[in-house]
Amino acid sequence: MCQVVPVVADSWRVDFGLVMARANSVTTHLYYSDSYMTHFEAVILQALTVEDRPAIILDQSAFYPTGGGQPHDTGELNGIPVVEVIKDRETNQILHILQQPLQGDSVMGQINWPRRFDLMQQHTGQHILSQAILETVDAATVGFHLSREYATIDIARTDLNETSLFKAEQLANRIIYDNRPVTARFVSRDELDRLPLRKPPSVAGPVRVVTIEDFDWSACGGTHVAQTGEIGMIKIVKTERRKDFLRLTFLCGERTLRHYHQINDQIREIALWLTVSVDEALEAIQRQSEALKKAQKDNESLKEVVLIYEAQALLKEAIDVEGVLIINRLLENKTIDEARQLAQLLVQQPKRVTLFGLGGEKGQLIFARSSDVALDMPALLRLAGKLIGGGGGGSLQLAQGGGPYIDKLPAALAEAQAWVTGHLSAGE
Repeated sequence: MCQVVPVVADSWRVDFGLVMARANSVTTHLYYSDSYMTHFEAVILQALTVEDRPAIILDQSAFYPTGGGQPHDTGELNGIPVVEVIKDRETNQILHILQQPLQGDSVMGQINWPRRFDLMQQHTGQHILSQAILETVDAATVGFHLSREYATIDIARTDLNETSLFKAEQLANRIIYDNRPVTARFVSRDELDRLPLRKPPSVAGPVRVVTIEDFDWSACGGTHVAQTGEIGMIKIVKTERRKDFLRLTFLCGERTLRHYHQINDQIREIALWLTVSVDEALEAIQRQSEALKKAQKDNESLKEVVLIYEAQALLKEAIDVEGVLIINRLLENKTIDEARQLAQLLVQQPKRVTLFGLGGEKGQLIFARSSDVALDMPALLRLAGKLIGGGGGGSLQLAQGGGPYIDKLPAALAEAQAWVTGHLSAGE
């Protein structure tokens, strides 16, 4: 819980004795009885600082505090923006964090209605979707998160496929189309035991139960719509498999409409770019994908042919030392992968050594040998690599590395050739 520190009364221009007398009062949570309340009057019970931010506690409030997976409301108190709303779990009071200090003994409160209604749609939609998943695939919801952009639920199964989720989605939307009443009330423990709650409550004392007629009963302190039809539509837009649960991202209400518009705009742009109709876009993309795969395959085949010709050209320049051909070249317009492929192609035949260098962001060296040439390529790389200010490693037959001194590549290759020539001439 955040640290709450009373402010010196003079700085707030309120009567300190009045503040202290009111401090023990409990805030009445107006949103419990009316989620549609957007304006209210209240008396200031206490002025506080919360993490160096001004805050007040009221005798009653329609502002929903962060909790139960639902974000807090925003709005204004006497025209000053409310930037965060926190519920003190020990006192049950609501802390209104303000953009700037507020003066006076009473306030007029105004809730940011578009945000409130959006959260109402998402939260009630979550109740419906969780119960629909429980009924269709017997999977319980073990987590819920609601943000400004999306909502997620975590399902205690990881084996659900698209068909299963579509059935749950269909049931959820049928409940919405039925426009069933949604009610909320506090019930006693005795009555609670007789209700078919989807999940046992985790709080003691009277429990607030949100009921979707003949469908779902959930212990919940959040704000909800009065009729399921106000949700508009539920759409699952993403699934993520985690360690032991499945996370579903879903949208309700206007969020669903915005998502549809976004997708529709994208597919229209794709169709326009492909110069086809929207209905033909998928087929056109599939054709282009297949053509691209073929072109990539043809390109790889051409690269192999080019490598063979390049290898043959390099062999004509090779130096013969004791029957071993040494190919020494500073390559241009080659990637490190292409240079490595060329080296490996050359040393497939016996009695060959390739010494390649190439520039770029840094100098690169690639040294390779045939399997019947007894030379230590990593040892050679360590020696020549010092000249370009770097190092590297690899196997006995192929090693590569790099360093920042690109201008030293010719000297490094010359050093490498001298080392190879000396070892071959010595019969090592």
